[in-house]
Amino acid sequence: MPLTTTRRLIYRLGGLTVALAVLHTILALLAAVAWLLPDVVTAQTLAHLSADWLMLALFSGWLLAGLYLAQDRRSAARLRDEPALRGLVAAWSVAALLLPPARLLLPLPPLALLPAVAALLCVALVFRSLDADSLLRARPRPPRPEEGTARATWTIALRLWAAGLLLAALLYPAAGRAALIAGGLPVSVALLFWLMPRYSQVSAAWCATGALAQGSLLTLAGGLALLAPVGEVAGGLLWAVVLPPVMLLAHLYRACTRHQPVYTLAAHYSVLAGVLWLAALSVLGGPLLFPGIAALAGPAGLAAAQHNLILGGLLATVLAVLNQMAAELRGENRRVTGLLPFWLISSGMLFGGLAQAAAALVALYLDGLLRLEAGRSAALQLPLAALASLPAALLAAGLVLYALGWRARRI
Repeated sequence: MPLTTTRRLIYRLGGLTVALAVLHTILALLAAVAWLLPDVVTAQTLAHLSADWLMLALFSGWLLAGLYLAQDRRSAARLRDEPALRGLVAAWSVAALLLPPARLLLPLPPLALLPAVAALLCVALVFRSLDADSLLRARPRPPRPEEGTARATWTIALRLWAAGLLLAALLYPAAGRAALIAGGLPVSVALLFWLMPRYSQVSAAWCATGALAQGSLLTLAGGLALLAPVGEVAGGLLWAVVLPPVMLLAHLYRACTRHQPVYTLAAHYSVLAGVLWLAALSVLGGPLLFPGIAALAGPAGLAAAQHNLILGGLLATVLAVLNQMAAELRGENRRVTGLLPFWLISSGMLFGGLAQAAAALVALYLDGLLRLEAGRSAALQLPLAALASLPAALLAAGLVLYALGWRARRI
């Protein structure tokens, strides 16, 4: 695959995404250790920095995914405004790495405005590089004679990507991580179905239909999980939260059972994302829809564990795209980052979310039902909190090894 300037810039953005994810996990681990000491001020500072770098890692991955999808539609494998793309990548890289720690020392503008500006510029670059007529038409017009047969048209995946990216970026200043979930789910589902024909023998038409249906259902499920509790919940809404992850895993199962001889780990990380969303929405999402349970669980309990599992699935999807993209740009049908990082990342994400949910249930039992004194309750919860910090160490180790593999096999 020829390495055009566009592809080199996208690959550079991929390296930035990996670096931001590593910073997020290391700071999350340090924050978990600080909570055990306990050093509340340090723990809160580290947790805020970790959350900022997770947000930036997700947006960085979504930006590069859309740019890669767009250049893949063009016969020249490059976007129309490469100087603008170069400026966007350079400015985003500097801001993403330096702004979070700099805001601790200087009165800088809110970090939440950065994704909105970058998303608008990125979507504008993609819009200028693709046929505008195909954006709103289910069946684009036939190509004109001077255009030839290769027209860069909008696909279902690109439409879902643009809509979800703008939704997440524009709502993030007001809604925070809720905006990441609401906009990230359609983006991630679009990317999962875009990846399927690359490692499976399923048809592109089946993937387009599945992306639209599953993207809509999972976005609805995530929205209901975020909005709960709002009064009494009807039984139909319960199924609308529980079933979509099961349906997505059924699609992933079909794709994986029709596997091509492709040795990237895109399929592995795709299944990981589906399993994390199954745990978040099908296991934890149903009970949390009921106002009584959600009120008892509290904002720092089961709901936080559910949100972390969903965000883990979003990050796993970004890692899947990075694996496939790096292998294609290298022109080699092989793993780029290895299986050991995958198993460490999988264990850290899944067991971390479940351990957080278990800790929330224990806290609910001790504080809400037994009504123990605060000091005694904290002493009883300390061993479980220490055990829950182990998945954070696994996740940090996995992403460090992922980054080392990315660096060792760089283009």
